[in-house]
Amino acid sequence: MSRISVWECDYTGKIFKDITEYRWYLRNLAKHNAKCGKRKRWVDEALAAVQGCRHIRDMPEVLSEVVGTYFGHFEIQGEVTFELDIRYNDHISNSHYCPRDGVENWWGKDGLPTGYPGYSGKIQYTLSTFYRSDIDKAAWDHQCLDIHRLLRCLGIHTGTGSGSEVVYSYEVKLFESDFPNLLDKTERVIEDIIT
Repeated sequence: MSRISVWECDYTGKIFKDITEYRWYLRNLAKHNAKCGKRKRWVDEALAAVQGCRHIRDMPEVLSEVVGTYFGHFEIQGEVTFELDIRYNDHISNSHYCPRDGVENWWGKDGLPTGYPGYSGKIQYTLSTFYRSDIDKAAWDHQCLDIHRLLRCLGIHTGTGSGSEVVYSYEVKLFESDFPNLLDKTERVIEDIIT
């Protein structure tokens, strides 16, 4: 009867017959986990910066800085500028997206909300030449998030839209509860009371 020794990864449960293969796997797993940890930290930093925004009019500049900094961590250099054309609405549909503390309701089920207060409209961003291809290549290699996934992590939900080589325009939704520091709605209500 033959007897074999195997090694089992404590993290993934994968089994190896060869110690060299097992060590190679652990090294790559450690590198991957380190990258994921850094990426999560960078997304958390970006989220804190965006959530610290007090006015919608400041959001495009903050987004440009945050996106540029995020991709700079991956040694992707370029310019990105954002424009927002959004309005406050008491009922933004949650069929495809919802706030962090909410639920999606694709089917419009009874007992679930069909929308949340927030902002909707259009987001447009412009990228410097070759910036988009560098970002797409890095995202394809799973090094970083692409722009839409990054924006979604920041609570900025893009929908249908289009783009060219450098200019992209999409439908956008921002839910009020994801941006507790925004004063725009409060200021609008105060103006309505005064006038």
